[in-house]
Parts: sequence; structure tokens; C-alpha cells
Amino acid sequence: MKLLRFFSIAIFFQTAVLISFAQNAAQADKILKSSKAKFDALTDFTANFSYTLSNPNLKKAIMKKGELKIKKSKYKIMFPEEEFYCDGKKVWVFLKPENEVTISDFDPNESMSVDRMYKIYDGKSKTRYEGMEGLAHKITVFITDDKSEIFKAEIWIGKHSELLERGILFGKNGSQYNYDLKNMKTNVGLTDSEFVFDLAKHPGVYENRLDK
Repeated sequence: MKLLRFFSIAIFFQTAVLISFAQNAAQADKILKSSKAKFDALTDFTANFSYTLSNPNLKKAIMKKGELKIKKSKYKIMFPEEEFYCDGKKVWVFLKPENEVTISDFDPNESMSVDRMYKIYDGKSKTRYEGMEGLAHKITVFITDDKSEIFKAEIWIGKHSELLERGILFGKNGSQYNYDLKNMKTNVGLTDSEFVFDLAKHPGVYENRLDK
């Protein structure tokens, strides 16, 4: 009888834990899906943007702060010494000190765009709701795609804005990509020309073409 009672209690707690995990994942999925829907509905937005890359092979983490502009698949990132432009087809990386621009074809999988955070959550990934941190929901996403270079992401969704405020991507090679957005302004009316590098405004710039 004691043994039977022990197994009954064990099964009860195991079932309770499984139900808790399922409810936890359901809450995380609900928040992420709602946030992605709101993000996809935006016409455009601007924000102060910081980016940090750390890697075991780097003696010091790479940290950059600047301004971000997004319009659907288009983006523009402005750091003090470099600028990134993407019109959804081409990417321009302008190095100011060298007065050099590298032009390549757009690859959404290698994009610095914020929507990369949403793309890693495909509805098949495993999720876990971590609770509130300040005024943001913290969610961990475990990537199930073996081909992905990213195995996990930590995402913070604003309680009131319902939009991404911070994200960390964890690479299988030990790299960490930290994105942080502040002072976000939505639907400001950005024009398509914002996302194209204008050669005419940069006389003498050297073009390094890698596009097809």
C-alpha cells in the first residue's frame, strides 16, 4: 500500500509539472504571437538602437549605439562610423572613415533587422515564459532547427507596447548578439528613399560591389 501510495503521489506531481509547463509555454506563445501580429501591422518605426556582439574569440565585446529605422523588410541603421541601408533587395554598408560602401544582395537570414527576433520563433520552437522583468515580459525561445546557427533566444516584450524591447541571440559557436531598443516611435511616415544609399551625396566614395 505504501508503495502504491508513493507512485500515486509521484504520478500526481509529474502530471502537475507537465500541466504547468504546458500552461507556461501557452502563455509565452500567446505573448509572442500577439507581439508579432502588432509588429507586422506597423507601417514603420524608429528607435534608439544598441547592439553588442560577444564571442569567446574576441578579447573585448563589440558595442555600438545609434539609430534604427524600419519599414517592413527595409531598414536603416546609423552608427557614428558606419551606416547600414537595406531596401529589401540590396544592402549597403557605408564605412565613413574610409569613405567606402560595400553593396551586396539582401539575405534575410543574415539581416541585422529586428524582425530576425520574430523569425526565429516559427511556432515550432519551444518556449518558456520567465515572468516579468520591470515592465516587460521575458520569454526564452529554444530553436529546434538543427541547421540554425542560433540555439536559443531571450526576448523581452513590453507589457504596454506589446513590442520587442530587447533580445539576445545565443549562437552555437558561443557568440551572443544583444539588441536593445529604446524611445520607439511607430508609424512615422518613412519614405522608401530613406533605405537606399545615395551615391550622389557621397562624392569620391569607393564602391565595393558583391551583388549579382
